[in-house]
Amino acid sequence: ELANWSAEEGTSLGAALLRLAGLERDHHSVDETLLSPRSSKLLLGLSRLLLALREASQQLSLGELLKRVVDDTGYAEMLADGTEEGKERAENVAELYSAVGRFGSQPATDALPVFLEEVSLATDVDQTDWGADATTLMTLHAAKGLEFDTVFIVGLEEGICPHSRAV
Repeated sequence: ELANWSAEEGTSLGAALLRLAGLERDHHSVDETLLSPRSSKLLLGLSRLLLALREASQQLSLGELLKRVVDDTGYAEMLADGTEEGKERAENVAELYSAVGRFGSQPATDALPVFLEEVSLATDVDQTDWGADATTLMTLHAAKGLEFDTVFIVGLEEGICPHSRAV
């Protein structure tokens, strides 16, 4: 419904969500849109969250903004489910906190574009020439979602793939 509405309005999905929040702020009924009441209610909650985070990004450091995103979305609570996978994901989030920590108190609006550019440069899978007549070496993780005619998986040992924690 959101995709159809945003297409009719000629905006992106993100802009459509922010427009929902704007309609509410201007005291217009969100039901005036082409969305069903159920969709409007659910998407309005998301649009409020996005708008609040957008405003917070003007005042917070990147680390503070990340903490706010993790807290306000309930992601931290979701990870604390007592499973090994949840624990690993929480460790990944802790690593993300560490990575953004080097930006210190620099405003998120300045630090985020730099951080995202650095992260995107950290993986070169997107820049691979898939048409080249060559062998491509990559980790199993980097290959996720890609398709190849021929694949060799080397170095498989019990406890490595699948990982011992998956058993």
